[in-house]
Amino acid sequence: MRRLSLSATVFGLAGLALGGLLSSGLLPQRPVVAAPGDAPRVAAVDMFKLLKDAPSQKVIDTKRKADRDAVEAFKEEQGKKLRSLQEELANLTRLDPKRRSLEENLARASALAEFEVKWRVARADEDYSAALEKLYAEVRGMIREVASSNGFNLVIAKTDEALNLDRPGEFTLSVAMRPVLYADRTVDITGLVADRLAQAKPPVPPMVPPMVPPATSSPGTVPPAPSSPGSVPPPSSPGSIPNPGMR
Repeated sequence: MRRLSLSATVFGLAGLALGGLLSSGLLPQRPVVAAPGDAPRVAAVDMFKLLKDAPSQKVIDTKRKADRDAVEAFKEEQGKKLRSLQEELANLTRLDPKRRSLEENLARASALAEFEVKWRVARADEDYSAALEKLYAEVRGMIREVASSNGFNLVIAKTDEALNLDRPGEFTLSVAMRPVLYADRTVDITGLVADRLAQAKPPVPPMVPPMVPPATSSPGTVPPAPSSPGSVPPPSSPGSIPNPGMR
C-alpha cells in the first residue's frame, strides 16, 4: 500500500509540474482546433459606417474636392482665353485677311481646351476610384485583425441605415442588400474596428503639381491638336467648353 501511495504522489507532482510549464509558456502548446461539429463564431460589422467614418475617407474627400476645384479653375481660365479670341474675331470684317487665321486659332484652341478638360476629369476619376479601393482593402484588413484577435472566424456585413426609397421599385433590391436583420451587441465589432482605424495614421495624399497647358509660340496662337485616331473633334460652337462632369 505504501508503494502505491508513493507512486501516486510522484505522478501527481509530475502532472502539476507539467501543467505549470505549459501555462508559463516554457513548453510549446498545440493550437486549439475546433472540432468538426463546432459551430463557427460569427461577428457582424456595419461596413458602410466604417467606410464613411474612416480617417482615410476624409483625406480622400479632401483630395476629391481639390481635383474638382482645379478642373473648374482650368475651365474658367480657358473660357476667358476663348472669349478674348472671340472678341478679337468680332472686331474684324468678313474680308479681313487676318480673319481666317484667327478663326482657325479659335477652333483649335476650343478643341484643345475641350480635350484637356475631359482628360483631367478622367484622371481625377481614376485617382478617386483607386483611393476608394485602397480604403476598402484597409478597412477589410482591420476587420480581419479584430476578428482574429477576438476569436471570430466569420464576419458578415450589416447596416442599420433606413431604406430611404426614391421609387417603389427599389424596395426589393434594398431589402436584398440587407441580409442581416439583427445582430446582438456581443457580436457587433463595428466599434472595435472603428477604434483601430482611428488609431491608425491616415495616409497623406501625394502632392501632384497642376498641369500646365502647352506653351504657345506667340500670344493668341495654339499648337495644332494631335490628329491621331480618337482625338477630340472641334465643338460645334467655338468658345464653348462642355462640362463633362465628375462622378
